[in-house]
Amino acid sequence: MKKTIQTFCFFLFTTLLHGQLSWTDLSTGAQFTAAIRSDSTLWTWGFNGNGQLGQGNTIALDEITQVGTENVWIDAEAGAAHLLIKREDGSIWGVGGNGVSQLGQGNNEDALLPLQIGDDTDWEKIAVGQGHNLAIKTDGTLWSWGFNFNGQCGNGTTTDVVEPIQIGEDSDWVSISAGGGHSLAIKADGTLWSWGANVTGQLGIGNNTDVTAPTQVGEDTDWSEVSAGFEFSLFRKSNGLIYSCGFNANGQLGLGDNLNVNEPTPIGDESWANIEAGSSYAFALSPEGELFGWGFNGFGQLGIGSSDSNVLTPSAVASETPWNLLSASEGLVAAGGLFGYHTVGLKGQNLEICGSGLNDQGQLGLEGVGSLSEFSCEAGILLSASVPAIIQPKLKFYPSPSSGNVTIESNIAPALVYVVDMTGRMVFQKEISVPIADINLHFLPAGLYNLTLVNDKVRLSEKIVITR
Repeated sequence: MKKTIQTFCFFLFTTLLHGQLSWTDLSTGAQFTAAIRSDSTLWTWGFNGNGQLGQGNTIALDEITQVGTENVWIDAEAGAAHLLIKREDGSIWGVGGNGVSQLGQGNNEDALLPLQIGDDTDWEKIAVGQGHNLAIKTDGTLWSWGFNFNGQCGNGTTTDVVEPIQIGEDSDWVSISAGGGHSLAIKADGTLWSWGANVTGQLGIGNNTDVTAPTQVGEDTDWSEVSAGFEFSLFRKSNGLIYSCGFNANGQLGLGDNLNVNEPTPIGDESWANIEAGSSYAFALSPEGELFGWGFNGFGQLGIGSSDSNVLTPSAVASETPWNLLSASEGLVAAGGLFGYHTVGLKGQNLEICGSGLNDQGQLGLEGVGSLSEFSCEAGILLSASVPAIIQPKLKFYPSPSSGNVTIESNIAPALVYVVDMTGRMVFQKEISVPIADINLHFLPAGLYNLTLVNDKVRLSEKIVITR
């Protein structure tokens, strides 16, 4: 499903700069997993009934296996039975299940090998749900396609969308997340929006009525992160406080009970760095890189050392090593049940792949293991320190939205950083010489800007939101 990247990217840069291959991206589907390595190669493992592993067949794999031979991939997002992957050129490709047009090909035929979705090469962000997809282009416009029974594609209808279509005319979308049958998004002004299925209150709009077009959630303008699970939602504000709403039978809202709520409700008063919602469970990362989980744990997917069925409040995972990236399994409804009970993440200085939960289809990349109640990092031995890495340029900044203090992380320093407003006028520039650097943008008016990092070989750009 979706993945969480938190602020311990220093470990990533250290690994890359020392020439060692490492993992840079992970995403979990209902019963499969995909990963991208620092040489931009794509790897998959687990269930493959719809060809979602991209291997040209439908044979399940319990070993991490490369997809093709190309080193062009930079982002992988897994749905219930399909996988979307973004290339370095800005194009999006899809593979796997296509029964509800989630591959955006204009048909309903599964694909055993990755197919390009349209001809556009200006995609910036992608988010994959159970059977629908969201995407933001570099111009800030919002797009969707796939399953639309509850209006989760946001185009005002409940008819499946067979190819990417633009949602509305706004061009200020900055963050998206797709869940089981609903969608979440944040605009550049920090406002929160939702649409799609709402039977358990997962849209957070105070009722239980489905919505077929983006609808604002409350009036707050300080939202910074969203994560849509299966019939529940997590939200994080710029001050680090996290909120939840929706289905809560397994305690996945983290509120200490099993009651559904239909408005964003705070989970305690602690500040968190990132959030991740899975099929019926959830995680949060502390600013120090500690991992906490809650919700359904019947297969040990929370990694807390037991398989208690429900954990009602955030519980610390038994690990002293900081986590860098995490993906909780996407849910799949089939044969009257909900499937999707494994978690995969990266942790530590060597960015090992670690997995917990169900492994009946090899989705943890471990042979002969049925399930795990603690995170095992055995799959991480695939990495070889003796193989030189192809270093891919990286740019990350946080927080976003920001009130002015911005931290930049990159592996192309020294470099020049500059900020341009939406009229094309340069409003800030500064030389940085270290992988992690701070800049002060308090003097800028609230709004959307382009932040660019450039040296004599590479130019990287991202949008940044300044709030007041």
